[in-house]
Amino acid sequence: AGGAGIPNNVAPTVVWDGQQSAPDQSGGISPFGTYEMVWSDLTFGKSSFTLDQAQPSNTEAEYQAAVNARAVAQTGVMDSATAVLLGVTTAELVPVKLPFTVRNTLFDRDVSVAMIERATDDVLLGDLNTGDTLTVAAPADAWIPGDQLFFLETVTLDSIDGGSGGVVLDPSGKPIKVQTRVVTFGPAVISCLSFPRPSCNPVIGVGTTDNWISNSSGQNLVVDYIAPLNIDLAILFDTQAGISGADAIAAGMDITAQLDSVKVVPNPYVVFSRWQVASTSLNDARLLFTHLPPRGVIRIFTVSGQFIQELTWEPEDLAGNGDLFWDMRTREGTDIAGGLYIFLVSADNPADGKRLQKTGKFAVIR
Repeated sequence: AGGAGIPNNVAPTVVWDGQQSAPDQSGGISPFGTYEMVWSDLTFGKSSFTLDQAQPSNTEAEYQAAVNARAVAQTGVMDSATAVLLGVTTAELVPVKLPFTVRNTLFDRDVSVAMIERATDDVLLGDLNTGDTLTVAAPADAWIPGDQLFFLETVTLDSIDGGSGGVVLDPSGKPIKVQTRVVTFGPAVISCLSFPRPSCNPVIGVGTTDNWISNSSGQNLVVDYIAPLNIDLAILFDTQAGISGADAIAAGMDITAQLDSVKVVPNPYVVFSRWQVASTSLNDARLLFTHLPPRGVIRIFTVSGQFIQELTWEPEDLAGNGDLFWDMRTREGTDIAGGLYIFLVSADNPADGKRLQKTGKFAVIR
């Protein structure tokens, strides 16, 4: 932060391809969440390759051996249900070996991965501008950058009546939930974008057109997808009646966390500000303490420790919203001077009767 930008040649080259990756909504759900891909090995099993123009088969053998030797973190699924979801036969699915795992961490969901066999396994390495290139065959069951993957997740959806198309409700009127396996991304592509091609160019020496940086073990690729709002989206709310201070006391609620929310507004208070002018009269100066517990005491001091005022309240004094106004007058009935003030909120916790305290400060500008 505040320093020089990170040069492109020190950033991993393999990234999420947002142009080629497409959320699949055919399963009745808008895919969203935080998709985390954790690498278990180098992108191609080794940092880079050399082009052997005299013996091209040597480069191909080196490439295939390195890719096949990668640590396998996850394997593509090939069951008939997946084939139906993708609209292919099981024979067209590949048990693709991935050097990374995929998980939807926002919902703590496992993500299965499937891949349809490629039209060709040929991969071009080298410099397209000079023609110094070699074509190698990638292993058919090993993932390489640019491959089209399909993400599948088990999600919870409303049960739909096949006849009416409406949501099936239980006796209490709530939607009945069912777990369904759907395609959330189809395809999902991790590639080198145009560096200089989606399948990458992990070569050194002759044939190199740019720096190549491999992904490495333990590295994470995190992608956030936010669910869009659309006309088909239904949001259900469970509403509850507001809880008054008296209710909180009767129920023995724990107010420990609530004290952290106590604030003074406005802060600073500017005399003759728009806030004051908007009140009933120019002399109606009022400061507001917000999010107060059901009952308690506020003591106000100057920063030098001089006691200014003490405010006490009961649930009925808070108007049902936890807010308490103060007229900004001292114990002697005079207006407080400009300056910095300290306040101390003390209240008994209905849950256990323990005395809780919260301190804060506010400023008055005259």
